[in-house]
Amino acid sequence: AQVLGIDGIGIHDNFFDLGGHSLLATRVVARLRREFGGTAPIGVMDMFKCPTVAELAVLATRTSKTDRRQILYELTPPLRDDERTLSLVCAPYGGANASIYQGLATALPAGHSLYAIQVPGRDTGQAQEQLSVEQLAEACAKEVLAKVHGPLIVYGHCGPGVALAVALAEKLDAAGREIDALYLGAVFPFTRPGGRVFGPLSRLLVMDGLRGDRNLANELRGL
Repeated sequence: AQVLGIDGIGIHDNFFDLGGHSLLATRVVARLRREFGGTAPIGVMDMFKCPTVAELAVLATRTSKTDRRQILYELTPPLRDDERTLSLVCAPYGGANASIYQGLATALPAGHSLYAIQVPGRDTGQAQEQLSVEQLAEACAKEVLAKVHGPLIVYGHCGPGVALAVALAEKLDAAGREIDALYLGAVFPFTRPGGRVFGPLSRLLVMDGLRGDRNLANELRGL
């Protein structure tokens, strides 16, 4: 109620239906950290999973938190398999958490599901061990195989997100899971100086003509 600036909120009212969003959810978690002495019993992504006070209270009083250390979060309303026409699994850019895709999830047409990848260590208030791209892709692939059925698109944003999306697609392909498309976004080439002197010199130093797809793939894996 204090974060939203609304009086008379019931324990079963949905935080996001009342005007909440990912930035305000971060403020709620920060307040919880102070109340609980530096460690929050829930994280930002838990608020997307349990958006009411009643649900958060149950989550906060659990003694075991291992069941909440999932990687894949469904940001669209749950659908039955016969209702779903397409699922998207989206990897965020470096430093971001899965909530950045909430706007896209809200804008998707009926029959679409969006699952966002929550990279361990990026959720406010949650102390989690960092994983390599390979480890994260392996863990994420297991959740995709268990949870996501039907037509599938994998998307990665920016360098780290692209690296994870490529690794995930490789894991799923090796497991026999069909992928309808793999989209890699916002990986832009570096700018190059112009002019009669610096232009030709930069082209000579960068040697773009000698750089192929294999080199770029190796650089992404190196992340």
